[in-house]
Amino acid sequence: MAAIENLRRLYRVREAEESTAGSALLAANLELHRLEIAMQSAGDRARQARINRNSSLQSANPVDWYAELEEITLADRVARVLSARIHAAREHTGRVREQFFEARVRRQQTETLLEQSISQALIEANRKSQIALDEWHRSRAHWTSSNRRQKTPESESPCDAPQPCIT
Repeated sequence: MAAIENLRRLYRVREAEESTAGSALLAANLELHRLEIAMQSAGDRARQARINRNSSLQSANPVDWYAELEEITLADRVARVLSARIHAAREHTGRVREQFFEARVRRQQTETLLEQSISQALIEANRKSQIALDEWHRSRAHWTSSNRRQKTPESESPCDAPQPCIT
């Protein structure tokens, strides 16, 4: 039974490890998603700046054109930085996902061992219970037959009735 308790403790530790790895995976996925949304926003910003630049070509004010050109440059620079961060975040998410799956496998292996140990312990307990019951029944049968011999001697008839006995 000590082995089962140790396996139960190990199982709880493995569950905690899996939960921690799952939380880390969730956080990594959220960060990746946040970066992808920021990348999409930077792309939208660059597209809008290009539209504004094209419309500012028709105006007589060159400052608007230069402002939109700077906006495009800034959006492209942000997109390059975000692209590098997204690449790193994807690698990190992959590593964290592998750690999560490894933690899950370890927990499942421990769960299997625990279930097998409990099953074996139940089988052993049932076997011992049956042996004890068999021994009790054998000793009772022996005790009852020896008691009968003592109560009814072989010289006497087993029937005490005055009428003839059919044996």
